[in-house]
Amino acid sequence: MALHQHNALSDADLGAGLPPIARRPVDLGAPAPPPPPGVRALAGEVVMAPLLDLDPTLGDGLAPAVREQVRQWLVVRVCELPRGRWPGGLDDHPELMGLLVLEGVLARSAGLGRTAYPELLGPGALLRPWQPDVGGRIVQVEVDWHVIEPCRIALLDRRLIAIAGRWPELVDALLSRALDRARALDVNMAIAQLPLLEVRLLALLWHLADRWGRPVPGGMLVPVRLTHSVLGALVLGRRPSVSTALGDLAARGVVSRRDDGWLLHGDPPAGLHGASLRDGGAPSAR
Repeated sequence: MALHQHNALSDADLGAGLPPIARRPVDLGAPAPPPPPGVRALAGEVVMAPLLDLDPTLGDGLAPAVREQVRQWLVVRVCELPRGRWPGGLDDHPELMGLLVLEGVLARSAGLGRTAYPELLGPGALLRPWQPDVGGRIVQVEVDWHVIEPCRIALLDRRLIAIAGRWPELVDALLSRALDRARALDVNMAIAQLPLLEVRLLALLWHLADRWGRPVPGGMLVPVRLTHSVLGALVLGRRPSVSTALGDLAARGVVSRRDDGWLLHGDPPAGLHGASLRDGGAPSAR
């Protein structure tokens, strides 16, 4: 069912009833306010930009006239995160409601002792690194963040959420992002239950291609520099066995490693539940 489309409002009407900080559009020509102290040490240069320019699909449900007005008000601070470990376990920030990944890929690894499972997060993912894990008093989970591909993140503060709440279409889009993250993790966990390691690796790489891949000469590129260790953690396999399985895949012409990621050859596999590379059930490159 389509959501009710709100009419455009004047700036005075739009600002009425909002907190004082949200009653006027942001001046893009002014210097960007610094992020909260806990974020400042984690990010590089901070710039200001309209959120709908950075992530256009968030405004897909808005009429063109409304979209242009909303664009001028929904302005966010944008930070860059370089590759490497990211101390994402921040203290709570009353000003911030969340972080939105615009570009890049990072991993959130939740572990018990020496065992950890990484969740890969890319464009469109909503993060709240300061939010405590549910039920962490008895089973205490250690969380580690690692930026795999350089990221740009938008800081979603209370001002922005107060304005966005005036249009259900925007709230719907943000809620969909949160659900998309949960569903992607569901797919990862389902892949990890497949019985054969080679099939798990192939299914995972095609799942990532579906999320972030792009066609290139020779196949479909997954532009994420995943190590054998990270791939092993994602498919619940030991690194030596993963390296052997990837070697077998490469020898069959199904997948190859590049400096900028992984290249998948041929078509996505069909019947993953019954496919076995050792039995010759995996698709060959065409």
